[in-house]
Amino acid sequence: MAVVVALPLFGSPDREIEATARISGEQLRQLGASLQERLQKAATLLDQLRAAGWTAQVGAYDLLLAHPEVQTQESATQRLHKLGIDPNELMIFEEVEDEEA
Repeated sequence: MAVVVALPLFGSPDREIEATARISGEQLRQLGASLQERLQKAATLLDQLRAAGWTAQVGAYDLLLAHPEVQTQESATQRLHKLGIDPNELMIFEEVEDEEA
């Protein structure tokens, strides 16, 4: 089993912007402010994780994180706690490998 640890950055526009008949400039400004706040927080987390030996790859809407000593959801959660990072700020799940018959 492999563990996936993802740091969400942003969603697709249809998830980020409330669907209305007319999109306004104010909606985009609010989204921009929200994205700036989220990305600043994500950048701080990334700096902390990289300093602790984690690597990151860019996903579609997130960063995929890995650490050579992390193979399970439990070990990922433990390492994050030791760094003072709330694991709920990340998406952590174990991939189930398909068994070929």
